Formats: sequence, structure tokens, C-alpha cells
Amino acid sequence: MPVELVVARTDLIDAATFLRLRAGLPADRRERCDAYYVEHDRHASALTFALLQWLWQERHGAGPMPHVERAANGKPRFVGAAGFEFNLSHDARACVCAVASVPIGVDVQSRVSFDDALFERIAAPAELALRERFRRLGDLAWLWSRKEAVVKQSGVGLRAPLQSIDALTESGLVSFAVDGIDAVISVSVDGAVNDGFLGCCRVRLIEPIKPVNEMMSSVVWRERVLLPVPLQAAGL
Repeated sequence: MPVELVVARTDLIDAATFLRLRAGLPADRRERCDAYYVEHDRHASALTFALLQWLWQERHGAGPMPHVERAANGKPRFVGAAGFEFNLSHDARACVCAVASVPIGVDVQSRVSFDDALFERIAAPAELALRERFRRLGDLAWLWSRKEAVVKQSGVGLRAPLQSIDALTESGLVSFAVDGIDAVISVSVDGAVNDGFLGCCRVRLIEPIKPVNEMMSSVVWRERVLLPVPLQAAGL
């Protein structure tokens, strides 16, 4: 099943671009964005939602995007837009938005240094046998990202114990890297089969273009198609 995914680098968002992004947010999202204490988090919040707006407009034109609400389980969804499922994620390096016609979860995760206590808290029973391999790798990003994508797709969020999710055998789940983003990206799609799934994903990087006129109120984007490189247990 087709999956559209757009990714953007948070470090490319300067103060002027942030103000343009913020101006295009609906009031409730603007309030949520402003609530972040750290400037970087405000930029990431505005950029992530802008990716969703960009994908909606690409598919549906310049008309207004439906209101986004949170279901009882906290998962964001459109009001009155059946068949357009989405999910958002951001971390210190990148922001990601993924859309599909069925429930989808996405997570982007830069390096997570190996820690025994953290590993014990998130590893499923079958994954415990890989402790020494993860220790040598020194990074839990692959494991964490895959579990996050699954719980976000299901809508249960982090209320679900991560030990209950086996990232090695979960179906409809892929992890990959893309050029220019030093992070693991994982996507979980309801009902998908792992074999060949990545071939159904179109991944693009979008970057803000410096405006020729500083009075421009909206952000202009440049897009580039990316080749996702599959990550199988992050080198394990």
C-alpha cells in the first residue's frame, strides 16, 4: 500500500522561517507550539505540522486542511477525512510526517546511547539475547524507533509496555536511513507485510527556500526524492 513520507531538517529553520511557519498554524497548534520552553522544540513543533499541511495541500489543493483532533487514546487524526491517516514525529535532528490510507505510525530517532537499565526496560524477551550486540553497537536508536512506530500506529502510545513489542518480528514495520539525516526512521503500517513494504514508500526531503522578498508571509519549499536504505537491526 502506498505510503508518503516527508522529512525536514530542524537545523535549517531560522527565526524568520519559524515565524512564517507559526503564522500558518491553526490557533490550537500555535498555542501548543508556543508552550515549549526551548526554542528548538518550538521550531520542531511548527515544522512537523507544516509537513502535514504540505502533504495535505499537495493532495487536495489550496483549500483549508481539516481540523486535527486527538482521539481518546491521544493519537492525532483529521476530523471528517476518512482514508487520510497520518502520523508525526520529531527529534533533535529531523521532523517527519507519514500519510497512508490505513493507520500508520512513524518515528525518527537519532542516537540513543546504550544503557543497561534502558535496555531492560524496553527489550522484549526475545530481544534480550541481543544485549551484547547492542552494547557493542553502543546505540539503541533502531530498537527504540521501531517500538515507538508500532505503539503510535496502534494508538495506544507509551501506555503500552515496550517489552510487549518484539521489534525483530513485528509485521508491517520497516526501518531505514536517508541521506542527510543522521537518524533512524521507522514506519509501522496496519495490515502491511514487511517483504517489499519499503518499495511502497515514497520518501522526500523538503527544505525551505530563502525568500527573495523578506515580506513574504508563507514558506516556499524545495523537494528532493530520497532513497531509503533499509536498516536490519542496525548492523546487528
